[in-house]
Amino acid sequence: MNPRALTLLFIRFLVGGSVIAVVSLISAHAPRLTGLLAGFPAVFLTALLFIHGFSGTHEARKFSSTAVYGMAGSVFTVLAVIVGLTVQWPWPLVVVVGAITYIGFVMVMVIRQKRLMAM
Repeated sequence: MNPRALTLLFIRFLVGGSVIAVVSLISAHAPRLTGLLAGFPAVFLTALLFIHGFSGTHEARKFSSTAVYGMAGSVFTVLAVIVGLTVQWPWPLVVVVGAITYIGFVMVMVIRQKRLMAM
């Protein structure tokens, strides 16, 4: 791996890890604020930095335009988790339903995108 790739990987690790650490530390004192911090797009921003560093502006632009689907999937995942917790499902079931919701939404969007491109 070249030095530039290692630098980008380190930055990605640092940003993502820092966000998780901060959210974990704050959770005991301000649970509502923790939810807002958990929504910070650390994965998106670091992936964007990584893609731009390796593939340039054009690929970063394409990545950004499709990231909207992943972010919308996250919204649906949060809603599914809220519903599961509200009706008091067991915690493992809530996690599984949240994951299935996200994966299902993304799969529907990918299929839809392929159909649009085939037209």
